[in-house]
Amino acid sequence: MENRAVEFGYSSNLGGVEVFIRNIIMNTSTPIDLVVTTQDKIPFEDDFVTKGSRIFRIPSRRSAPSEYKRNIENVLRNHPEIKVAHVHLNSCSSIEALEAARKVGVRCIAHSHSSNSNFNRLTRALHTLNKKRMNKLTDVRLACSDAAGHFLFGNSDFEVIKNGVDTEKFSFNPAYRDEIRREFDIGDRFTLCHVGMFAPVKNHEFLIDIFASVVKKHPDSVLLLVGTGSEEEKIRGKVSMLGLSEKVIFAGRRTDVEKIMSAADAFALPSLFEGLGIVLIEAQSSGLNCFASPGVPEEAKLLDNFEFIPLDIGAEAWADRILSAALNTDRASASAVVAAAGYDCKLTAARIEEIYSQQTEHCR
Repeated sequence: MENRAVEFGYSSNLGGVEVFIRNIIMNTSTPIDLVVTTQDKIPFEDDFVTKGSRIFRIPSRRSAPSEYKRNIENVLRNHPEIKVAHVHLNSCSSIEALEAARKVGVRCIAHSHSSNSNFNRLTRALHTLNKKRMNKLTDVRLACSDAAGHFLFGNSDFEVIKNGVDTEKFSFNPAYRDEIRREFDIGDRFTLCHVGMFAPVKNHEFLIDIFASVVKKHPDSVLLLVGTGSEEEKIRGKVSMLGLSEKVIFAGRRTDVEKIMSAADAFALPSLFEGLGIVLIEAQSSGLNCFASPGVPEEAKLLDNFEFIPLDIGAEAWADRILSAALNTDRASASAVVAAAGYDCKLTAARIEEIYSQQTEHCR
């Protein structure tokens, strides 16, 4: 059977890691499988199966902690055609996939997607402890940014892999803009957009404060939020309390983010920290004015209409910066600039496939 790779770290939440893995699977000729810990259908599962991927479902670490690593080992032992394990991590707190792959003789790639942490005490302790073992467990160390690499690997060598996006798909499309604006009855209103799971690190509470200030200065405005998560009800409550329910759209989980971005006028990401912020690459490909906190690595800035704004200057100052920026009237050309900077997913996938091929030569 043809040599294969397997991805760890794909969840039912459509976030940056999931988008990255999808782009790799859909743009390589190497057969790529996934190990997931959910019984639910994962985003883009039909696309993956059509492409030839296999989805291996095992109980989660939380539901079966003593069996978790053994279940991974069993998948790898039962499928010797899998030569490379690509493990996507936000911390070193859970490295069982690397341990299992090393034990079975599969080549191990660790890929850092975060530059900081907001862990509890136990997770932080595990991260510190396991970080010391990363060199022995990995054959290749990858990261989405310098900051993410140093966070996971310390002073060890690693390669930064650009989080490429489908620049053609995310290129500004007037038809998409009209479609989404009709769907949500936005009309000609100024539309600020945010894409991200509802989690503390994304700083939605501050984002709502920013938008409240935007509305005071420019009442004919809309905030379009894409995503789901544990903080959603809390944020809905704040929106209601501030009397913004008619102006804030909770769009939920979407698989047509490229259409959402064409419909928007500006994009805000006031995160406490990000590994890179792949949504910002997508937003820039769509030609959106982008505003991000310094928690986003500098590598994310590809276009001139991207501004870093400190969090401590307050929501009103953010609103002023967002509203004072001239709307980009040449959005259609942005995707070519993003691609030229090396952030097209086809280029990213080609490099990943090259790494897989190199590692396969040394595998079991």
